[in-house]
Amino acid sequence: MDAIHKLKQMPDFEPTITYSLSEMCEDSQRLVEPSRMNGLMDEIDDKLKLNTVRMNQRINGRVALTNIINRKFVGLDYSFITNNKKGIYQYLVVEGRHFSVSISHSLNISIAVLADGIHRVGIDVEHKNRISQLTLIEKVMPRDIEKKRDLLERWIVKEAVIKATNLGAALDPKNYYWQGNKIWLANPLENKTIEINIVLWKVDECCFALATY
Repeated sequence: MDAIHKLKQMPDFEPTITYSLSEMCEDSQRLVEPSRMNGLMDEIDDKLKLNTVRMNQRINGRVALTNIINRKFVGLDYSFITNNKKGIYQYLVVEGRHFSVSISHSLNISIAVLADGIHRVGIDVEHKNRISQLTLIEKVMPRDIEKKRDLLERWIVKEAVIKATNLGAALDPKNYYWQGNKIWLANPLENKTIEINIVLWKVDECCFALATY
């Protein structure tokens, strides 16, 4: 299924959330067309450039984010604030306003999310074929006390929460209290608890998780 078909199956979010899907070319060994890069290669490190598939995924995610920018901020100058450790985009800055952003990809699908009026956002997507690889790390994944979740759902929720909070504490399941569409995560750095909203949905063979607070 192509990205347009997948978009039609996405949930209706409140107006504060904008997202874009980007589908990579069928031949995953072929680079994204140069005309679509728009300078997106500039911040991709040399090690990643040696891995054609991963490089394509990274570029594809940034193409999805660029699609959002072109829709919402036509003709405006913008810049990014990144996580200095990994170079991951965390905020888009447009005329002094900060918008939390997040990108994820799995196989040939990438999704980018921009949040307006929300402190932080995190997105994660995984293909269902990843489940077989998760059994060995089940102990590090949080559990929903209200509803039985499969391993893939638990994994992507953890990943989305880590992206939204940028907290290493999110790696430890004992710091979570997960009930339905809410997670309370202990933040030992500030001695407080963060309340996080969770949205989970599936489209075809992909599972998505969105975390906001």
